Amino acid sequence: MAGRKKLYRTNIHARVDPATADKLKEIAQKLGYIYDGEGSTGQLLDAIATEKIILIHKDRKLENSTRKHLYLAEVIFSDETFIKIGITGLPINKRFPGKKYQVNVIYQVEDLLTYVLQKEEFILTQFAQFSYRPINDFDGRTECFTNEVPVTEIIEIMNQPHVICG
Repeated sequence: MAGRKKLYRTNIHARVDPATADKLKEIAQKLGYIYDGEGSTGQLLDAIATEKIILIHKDRKLENSTRKHLYLAEVIFSDETFIKIGITGLPINKRFPGKKYQVNVIYQVEDLLTYVLQKEEFILTQFAQFSYRPINDFDGRTECFTNEVPVTEIIEIMNQPHVICG
């Protein structure tokens, strides 16, 4: 019998406001997470859990106060080497302490969170043809490139003023 692929799934139960379930379905549908003709709350939550979607509290003035580092680094495992882009609020040397791999920071800039997020997303989209999924599992594995990615072009984008046009 043909049907959709069975995925390993689990159920979660949460006590929420009565309108929350419908609102989550509405948000999921707007973002393109759809199953059986309506918004898929499960797909939306998976996207949040895997950091495909980053949530920012609207009442916090993050764009006016929170500064983060946008970094470009070479990541070296014993069996593979690749380039990673990422965002951290920690000093870079504390972002990867005691890991089973080596990290060589190629370049970094510090800016307001809003701009750092925009630049990272722009770079990931602009250089998608160099996207790389590492063999080794680690935090941040979804923001990686092959070694062929044009590093100097990425650095130029990292140094651009706040407005990025696509």
